Amino acid sequence: LVALLAVAVSLTVVLVTGFLLFKQYAHHNLELVAQQASYSLEVPVVFNDPVAAQETLAPIVADESIDEISVTMASGKVLTKWERPGRLSNSLLARLVYPDAIEAPVGPRGQRLASVRVMGGAQGLDRLLTGTILGALGCLVTFIGTGMIGARLRRTIFEPIQSIAEVAQAVKSDRTFERRAPRAGIAEG
Repeated sequence: LVALLAVAVSLTVVLVTGFLLFKQYAHHNLELVAQQASYSLEVPVVFNDPVAAQETLAPIVADESIDEISVTMASGKVLTKWERPGRLSNSLLARLVYPDAIEAPVGPRGQRLASVRVMGGAQGLDRLLTGTILGALGCLVTFIGTGMIGARLRRTIFEPIQSIAEVAQAVKSDRTFERRAPRAGIAEG
């Protein structure tokens, strides 16, 4: 029971720490994607060219951690917008990792001609969850296996030795020389 509790506590600590680290790295990655898009979109924004903006976004949106990216001009007009097909919109997992969109200004030399808005997605989390579940199952199998091996060792080694010790103690204290230890299933080699 103590070992099971220790495994459960350890697994919980690893899960929470892993999730918090993943969230931090994912947020930082999203900031970098927004900054990269901001620099890359300067020319299409200056020339108000939605086709060039879409072509510029194509390699950026190939990243699986992006669900949506849009470029909005300072006037409020959307220059271009891309959404991942089949995304899990408003999934609980995506909201936990990426609660807010990241925005970055677009324009030469600090001028804000437009802004790029990037929303993260939960597609990359499936590998993290799969690894976590497999790790938890591995821990459970290890715990069960260790318990079975321990029980077998107790039956085959510890209990016979304990019986011998009880007989020796009875002979020493009560002088009962006729008492014998039960036959053990193991033999000395």
